[in-house]
Amino acid sequence: MRAANRPLPGAGLPGGPAFASNADLQRRVERAFDLAETTIEQIVACESGLDLSALEAPPDKVVAETAMLLRAVAALPDGTVRRCRVAALASQLAVYAQGPRIAAGIALHPSLARDYGAAHIVLKAAGFGSPRCDAALERARLADAAQGRERLPHRELEQAWLAWLSDGETPIAGLAERTALGRGIDLLFGKRDDVYALTHALMYATDFGGAALPGLPRSPDRIAAEADSALAGALDDDDFDLAGELLLAAPYLRREWSPAASFGFAVLAFVEDEVGVLPSLSLDREGYERHDPASRAAYVTAVAYHTAFVMGLLCAAILRREERPSLARIETSAATADRLIEDLLADPRRPQWLMFIRRLDSGERAALTPFLLDVAIRRAARRLELGQVERALRRGVEPSVPATPLRLQAAELLQRLAAASAELAVQAPAPVPA
Repeated sequence: MRAANRPLPGAGLPGGPAFASNADLQRRVERAFDLAETTIEQIVACESGLDLSALEAPPDKVVAETAMLLRAVAALPDGTVRRCRVAALASQLAVYAQGPRIAAGIALHPSLARDYGAAHIVLKAAGFGSPRCDAALERARLADAAQGRERLPHRELEQAWLAWLSDGETPIAGLAERTALGRGIDLLFGKRDDVYALTHALMYATDFGGAALPGLPRSPDRIAAEADSALAGALDDDDFDLAGELLLAAPYLRREWSPAASFGFAVLAFVEDEVGVLPSLSLDREGYERHDPASRAAYVTAVAYHTAFVMGLLCAAILRREERPSLARIETSAATADRLIEDLLADPRRPQWLMFIRRLDSGERAALTPFLLDVAIRRAARRLELGQVERALRRGVEPSVPATPLRLQAAELLQRLAAASAELAVQAPAPVPA
């Protein structure tokens, strides 16, 4: 088998220059930056009549995540996004991120000081600091109640990242090992939050692709492969927010783009160009209609902002690396891939990736066989159709089909169930003679 990578085709992607080129990626970063400016204006200013309690995230979180996008954009070469735009958004953010409300929160809740000060800390790292906020954070750090908050492991890692970003404080040894980066995730039955725990730990452990902080507890290749298997589930759920975060694994871990990750990026880019912004799972007609006509545009912005920001972060991260998404073609039969696509099309669900994959040629479809097997096995496992899980695993036993972490977990699942079944058969009471 020989694999050949080539740039992703622009065919079918509406408008714009060649897909995944610097110009195309820059266009997508600018689009995210446009939305960032609108989001801060509409949500933080609270002048739109928007029902903030209905939003996916409170204003504090929106501001912090906008600051993270701004820092990623500020690190790009001059000309990607005009410096004046970066400075203007930083000034707009500083009014909220470094204002009296944040200072009061830091003083009142020292154990949450870095949560309140997150946007300020990120802005400072991008060159837009505030000595007054620094002093408030230092007072909170010295407080007796400063450690009075218990957190999930990936949230501990977030705190360590903020401390490193703010003060250069060395993270606790072994901290990343306790997160999903070290322990992995359940790719068959895991919840959405489990996958977010992996993607967020990756962000903090790599300083959003800038550097390795505490060190990775497993090999980058292993983590990237797990992200690819999780990506199959996210795309199959049309969860573009989660898919975008999983795609950050390639640039953040400085790996070459796999066929699955390249295909995932192509799907997200296609949907973004079709809709104008990547839609979020939280965007629904009922929520839209609950707002009066004057504030509906603000509602869409508020709900879709995070998915758009993730796409901006992703494109900015790609622009900082030499590697680019590319579709691999392999010189082997696409028969297995085509049979899997046929089976998946028999399901009434029509996720976007399944419509997009039909645009590819046979060699490109063949390269995506591991991705298709992951999708098929995950669907069958969640329906407890164990016979289909076994059949899909057998389809993947070919030299041209690389193994995936999800298929390994599926094989272990069948082994556990077979062992449990054998034990139950031994323990079953003998039938009583008539």
